[in-house]
Amino acid sequence: MLLGSCTQWKFVKYRRSDKEYIRKSKKAETPISTAQFWVNNREMRFISFGDTNLPALVLIHGSPGSIKTYDALVLDTAITHHFRVIAMDRLGYGYSGLRHPDTSVLQQAKDILWVLNNHYHVKNYLLLGYSFGGPVAATMAGLDSLGVKHLFLVSAAMAPGAEKIYGVSYLINKRLFRWFVPGIICSANIEKLSHYSALETVVPIYKKIRCGVTMYQGEDDELIYPENTDFFKQVYQGKGLSVITKPGGHNAFIWKSKETIVGDLFAISAKP
Repeated sequence: MLLGSCTQWKFVKYRRSDKEYIRKSKKAETPISTAQFWVNNREMRFISFGDTNLPALVLIHGSPGSIKTYDALVLDTAITHHFRVIAMDRLGYGYSGLRHPDTSVLQQAKDILWVLNNHYHVKNYLLLGYSFGGPVAATMAGLDSLGVKHLFLVSAAMAPGAEKIYGVSYLINKRLFRWFVPGIICSANIEKLSHYSALETVVPIYKKIRCGVTMYQGEDDELIYPENTDFFKQVYQGKGLSVITKPGGHNAFIWKSKETIVGDLFAISAKP
């Protein structure tokens, strides 16, 4: 526990620096811009990959996570040569105030939309949310029903209470024990224990989603239960919902079936 709290190893913080992304993008001849925006009295890191004239794809990571979650997409020229990919470290993760998350799904969605509207000026964009980033993305789609062209939800925690909470979560949430766990785990744990009430607040906003939605769910997911897709089916009132399942757990798609998601991104982007 002491080692986890003190070490600076990358696998503990789970993030890449701006310099790393700039170096990798330069090698791939991919335009890139990094920025720290002051939102809701906090600094949040955003990175834009690809030419600004390309169709926009916005990525929302889960918990624990960071922009690094989407390395398979943001470092793939097959993606960044066809999309302008915008990703951010959600508050509490990566380089956005590690260890101090924002437990409000609604406020997270509002803050990200503020940056997208005021700094990136994106319109008619694709939006993808993974795990705990799923409800943030869905809330954004409800609040910005004219801007989001299509919503992709990957193993997303949409329903209050339909996710696993470990018994140790309550122990490490105590102030004394928080300092003995890595910051990224501390943020994830704080967010998890607040997620039920945070989701109850945004469920009514799901009903305002008007774009099409594609959901991906592992049939054997023991972290974010498959019933999340059934719940969303009941509240969704948009243009069309597609649910894609396959055997496997929480990472059945985001780590193991990238090609399925990428194919759908291109197919939806090609539609008028």
